[in-house]
Amino acid sequence: QTGNAIDIDAYDRATSVYFPRRVIPMLPEKLSNGLCSLNPEVNRLCMVCDMLITEEGDIHAYQFYPAVMYSHARFTYTQVAAILSNTKGLDARKFKDRVDNLLDLHGVFKSLLKARDRRGAIDLDTVETQIVCGENGRIEKIVPRVRNDA
Repeated sequence: QTGNAIDIDAYDRATSVYFPRRVIPMLPEKLSNGLCSLNPEVNRLCMVCDMLITEEGDIHAYQFYPAVMYSHARFTYTQVAAILSNTKGLDARKFKDRVDNLLDLHGVFKSLLKARDRRGAIDLDTVETQIVCGENGRIEKIVPRVRNDA
């Protein structure tokens, strides 16, 4: 609801902030880590954009509708990248029932990337960094984060 306590709090924070050892969520923690989180094996209300996309990345049809989604697994970007690069590896074996889904999504990503390139979109490939902290919580080093398809 506009103007209620949660709305005002989210407006004041504007975004979630990620530090090396903690996160300050935009929404209260009970919402951001609970009701609004895509926890595995939990149904969540969502809004779907169902699209028909060609191999060239052209969108031929789409529709929006409310639905209930069931999250089968929680992945890190590193896990997805590992699965995409080695569908027989340790992560792929751990999530063997989801590998085909990830490969399908990766195919959609590549098709949309083709269309993006065809449109002449500018890739602002800036280097994102990651702060590495030691046991004492102090910054040891700042390293570039490797970008991948995940």
